[in-house]
Amino acid sequence: MNTIIAWYSSKTLSARLYSFKLIISMALLWLTLLACGLAYYSTLVYRELAVENQTESLQLMLEAESRQILENLHEKQNHFAIELQNKKSFRQVLNGPDGGRLKTWLADNFDRIARGIDGFRLESLIVRNHQGGIIAQASDDNLLAYRGCIVIQDAITNASSNRPISKNALCSYKGSSYSEILSPIEYSSPGIYLQVIANVVDNLKVIERHLDMPLQITTGNGNVNYRSDNWPDSGHKNHLHPVYRLYGDDSSFGVNITGMSNQQIFFNRLDRTKNKFLFVATIATIVALMSVLFMLGHAFKPLNKLRNSVGELLTGKHASISDEKVPSELRDLV
Repeated sequence: MNTIIAWYSSKTLSARLYSFKLIISMALLWLTLLACGLAYYSTLVYRELAVENQTESLQLMLEAESRQILENLHEKQNHFAIELQNKKSFRQVLNGPDGGRLKTWLADNFDRIARGIDGFRLESLIVRNHQGGIIAQASDDNLLAYRGCIVIQDAITNASSNRPISKNALCSYKGSSYSEILSPIEYSSPGIYLQVIANVVDNLKVIERHLDMPLQITTGNGNVNYRSDNWPDSGHKNHLHPVYRLYGDDSSFGVNITGMSNQQIFFNRLDRTKNKFLFVATIATIVALMSVLFMLGHAFKPLNKLRNSVGELLTGKHASISDEKVPSELRDLV
């Protein structure tokens, strides 16, 4: 009977010990899976941040190139305005009493002047008085009803009659952007200005060549003003699409400038980084897990010895538990 009781007591102690080990093993398994999951999630976060930074860098390139193109366009417009003012025929009709001769001259010569310009597409020529009123205007068919940017008109209104001003502005009209410059006509009556309006989209097309990337320029409602011949119909896995939203000086939205950059090398580098990180994280997790198991095995040795000693004592093999049999961690219990 005592043997049965001893056997049962030994089994109960062993079962509790194994139950304790099972709980610890399950905890270790859960922590291992959690560590692997966090490592994988970290690679996703890193990839997302890297792609965002790369896209932002490309967007900054688009912005810088666009700004530079607009500055060059303003310079070309100002140079054209000075050349036009110095034309003898223009100077002759400018001094008419009511502007009638000037209106006729602009209407008759606008197409010829527009065709002869190298560097931008002329959309409209406007001659204004010192109050901003229009003396004469000639425009492309798209801008027949356009009277110029409000920023330009406000600049004339706020200017002193004794100090003519020059002004550059980027404004929007009917979903497209226009570069406008205001140039004072120095030899005429005080406060007479020549306003030159040019289409921006034609000049922005050169971004495709300067940055070596396909380009698409769209309005706010999605209408396409320009699209590169090699622009794909569908997205590509290894391409980024930076977008620069161009606003005018009148705070109106102009156009979306979207590029498409092949980033195969960049994505390959990200994949290599992810694989290296996951490999190192896996090795580190395995080493840590093996170390913990080794330490737990060493920590369970006293309990294993005590279980064996108690089992031998209850079966009558030992009359007492000697100090040698009892682990040092448990001697105070004997």
